[in-house]
Amino acid sequence: MTQGGISARLAAVVCLCLCSAACETFKTRFSQTYTSTDNSRKIYRLDLSGDNLITLPDNLYSQTNLRVLILDNNPQLDFASLRRACAALPHLNTLSLQNNRLTKLPGALSACRHLTHLSLAENPQIELAGSHTLLQQLPLVFLNLSGNNLGELPGDITSLQQLRDLRLSRNRLGAGVFKTLGRLPQLYSLWLDHNQMAELPPEAGHLAQIRYLFLDHNQLSRLPTEIQQMQRLRVIHLNHNQFTEIPAELTTAPSLTVAFMASNRITSFNKRFLQARHRLQGIVLDNNRLSQTQQKQAAELFSGYFLFSADNQQTVPKG
Repeated sequence: MTQGGISARLAAVVCLCLCSAACETFKTRFSQTYTSTDNSRKIYRLDLSGDNLITLPDNLYSQTNLRVLILDNNPQLDFASLRRACAALPHLNTLSLQNNRLTKLPGALSACRHLTHLSLAENPQIELAGSHTLLQQLPLVFLNLSGNNLGELPGDITSLQQLRDLRLSRNRLGAGVFKTLGRLPQLYSLWLDHNQMAELPPEAGHLAQIRYLFLDHNQLSRLPTEIQQMQRLRVIHLNHNQFTEIPAELTTAPSLTVAFMASNRITSFNKRFLQARHRLQGIVLDNNRLSQTQQKQAAELFSGYFLFSADNQQTVPKG
């Protein structure tokens, strides 16, 4: 392979890694993180997590360069002071309110007119019904609702028409969520890991707009034929599920490039998968149950892929 070819494939892998980590950007963006306010320096990113705050510190309002504000683990905080902060901080676009025992959205959020990234994760008592009236006032592109004990999504979440990245990890969401999310035209990345899903329903086909789908740590053992309707799906994460073979349905998604299937129970390849023509260029099969013969077959089958790994198999001895 030429050096140019290697560089191009490496660049593609790096791109996939960056896209997969998109939901974590509020934790790392804008360089250095400060943990206290200081008028003598410009602060772009401030983390006041776990400070037992009752109100926001007075000198916060002079930090007019602030972009990211993390207020996690402050359950006694009076969020009325957030209204003043949003009015005083014209560049604030990222706010994290994780694990604050919220039971409803703070009304003060309506003052955060430039907010594009919002995390409300780990507030399992939060009531989201009717929240669209407040949230649709914000230009949100990223929303984190992980760990909120959600059994369903309020239908009015579809009013967030600019939303691109939605994290719904560690909830109890079922089939109904897919039809709802199919009505978010800009949705690019979706996290549904740790939702105890026993099957991916046919309604998943409603997600024709999705590029990156995270279904790790569920109980899936097969994929529906409707995955072929996911016209733009590029990367699917199926690690830590119950698959016993590489599903043939992976070959039917017209744009699918990479599949992550580590830590399943895979012992074989579906015959239709072996025979089909597809666009896959990468697959990860670490920590499965392929025999040594099958590992060799996999290495030959996927030799042209820019990403292939099948390490640490629970190997079956040759009989």
